[in-house]
Amino acid sequence: VHHYEHNISLAEAIRKLIEAITSLAEEKGVNVDLSTLYLCGYSEGGFANMSTLKSFSEKPSEFKDSVTIAGAGAYDKVATATHVLQQTTGNSPKFTASYLWVLLTYNHVYGINRELSEMLQPQALPTVEKYVGTDKIMQSKTIPSLPLQAFSDAFISGLVNGTDKAYIKALEDNNISDFDAKGKVILLHGGNDTWVPLLNTDSTYSKLKRRGVDVHKIIKPSGNHSSSYMPFVEKVWMSL
Repeated sequence: VHHYEHNISLAEAIRKLIEAITSLAEEKGVNVDLSTLYLCGYSEGGFANMSTLKSFSEKPSEFKDSVTIAGAGAYDKVATATHVLQQTTGNSPKFTASYLWVLLTYNHVYGINRELSEMLQPQALPTVEKYVGTDKIMQSKTIPSLPLQAFSDAFISGLVNGTDKAYIKALEDNNISDFDAKGKVILLHGGNDTWVPLLNTDSTYSKLKRRGVDVHKIIKPSGNHSSSYMPFVEKVWMSL
């Protein structure tokens, strides 16, 4: 099962693949330029991208420099959870399903083992039970689009007020908005993104800037989560 939005496993998988390039190139007789490492990803890919940069920043490799382009990632998990769980309007069942997938992943990975009945509203419980232990929850179209109608009042209160220590700890473990990032970092986000809130890019930019990181921010004012993807691709292409 894919550990959705879990920074350690994503970074480890990506880093191992990158580090395997050298031996593969030698095997195939291909010259590889290791002067610059390019990392790019959007949405969960943006989060995985920054998680990988954190790994390379804390444990350097043979790459001499790096350029990281991250788009619309949920880098600050605590702030994101607090924000989305208080929304009074819903945009898409898929949005709520993705939030659920993150929390179900952490429930398993961190051994929280919370009962679904403690986390969810009764009307959402039968649908979610079908997807526990699978990668298919994003396929559901019957999860309420409004998070307040999907998650139980007690669960929302525990996260918003910071009293649910087990889940807060898991969310904090996956915060990647504040670290000594190496190389150049470009953050791109749609100003009208209602799936992954813009606060992630704003907060990460400010925190990295305070650390002296070479970080840049690009906001597409009217862009949403989907429409901002092509500007992200264009920025990646121009940076290569």
